[in-house]
Amino acid sequence: MRVVVDEPGRTVMELAITEGKNRQIRRMCEGVGLTVIRLKRSAEGPLKLGMLQPGKHRSLTKQEVASLKASASKAIRKETTEGAQQRAAVAKRGPVAKRGPVAPRKNRGGTSR
Repeated sequence: MRVVVDEPGRTVMELAITEGKNRQIRRMCEGVGLTVIRLKRSAEGPLKLGMLQPGKHRSLTKQEVASLKASASKAIRKETTEGAQQRAAVAKRGPVAKRGPVAPRKNRGGTSR
């Protein structure tokens, strides 16, 4: 987080998060007593959006395409590593005991079928 403008009644901040969930920044600010008046995305992954207007698009440069590919491959490697670690932890614990047959559910009242 970086404060860009700090004037009486107006503060402009720049925040960087790695994975944004729905309304995450608004909720984070609300949690510390701040009200978000306006929120603008300035980058998406390695891409800097600059002055691109909402709803508009532009072609990517070769360098941006390379950055996206590198970023995606890094994310895939991370997921693969995390998955391998989880599988190793499960293997270390050994097999899980099988459960016996499940008894039919008793009628709990209400309408009959």
